[in-house]
Amino acid sequence: MKDHKKIQYNLFRADLYRILALGLDTPTSKTLGELKEIVNDLWKEFLPLKEFASVLSKVSVDEVAQESLRLFSTKVACPSCEGSYQLVERGPILGDVTAFYKAFQLQFLTNEGPPDSIKMELAFLSYMALKEAFALEEGLLEEAQTTFEAQKKFLLDHLGRWGEIFANRLQERTTHGYYKTLGSLLKIWLKKEFDFFNIQPFPLPISLPQLSEEEVQCSL
Repeated sequence: MKDHKKIQYNLFRADLYRILALGLDTPTSKTLGELKEIVNDLWKEFLPLKEFASVLSKVSVDEVAQESLRLFSTKVACPSCEGSYQLVERGPILGDVTAFYKAFQLQFLTNEGPPDSIKMELAFLSYMALKEAFALEEGLLEEAQTTFEAQKKFLLDHLGRWGEIFANRLQERTTHGYYKTLGSLLKIWLKKEFDFFNIQPFPLPISLPQLSEEEVQCSL
């Protein structure tokens, strides 16, 4: 018998990760339009989205794009790649993250940015939640369990270790409501996911508090 409740929850999880990935992608009319559509459909199911829905209704692509450039590109006020928050060499991190993607047939495109970027790691978990929902729908219980365990491990080894650090820095380095709200939403969602998987990822030992905006790079 299909577990319809579990299927629906994984579809919901996929949408939440999709919202966060799109929100932290390079802003365009297309990405903001898709964001508004998903958020408007979903906020009643997850009230922390309500504030973001309100912000989305008021912002323009140009203003969000300008702030995105300042935060993540021009001065890198808020590094958006996992490797920037690690004390170890970045190569093994990139290798491990990419291995997760390849193991589950996620095609990584170099023009989408570094594989350890926040948007790619969020997009991967959106994809995995969809993959688990599909496996459950088809009655492929072993595949569903494998996908579940992989998400749990990815949070423990990667996103769960630096996502909150990134979110805190994002909120510290911006005054724009769009990114302030996204930072808050990311923290709330990660806590919910930790509870869902019954895990407590060990935070990375660095939060970049003393780095100037020019000192951190996030590129391949």
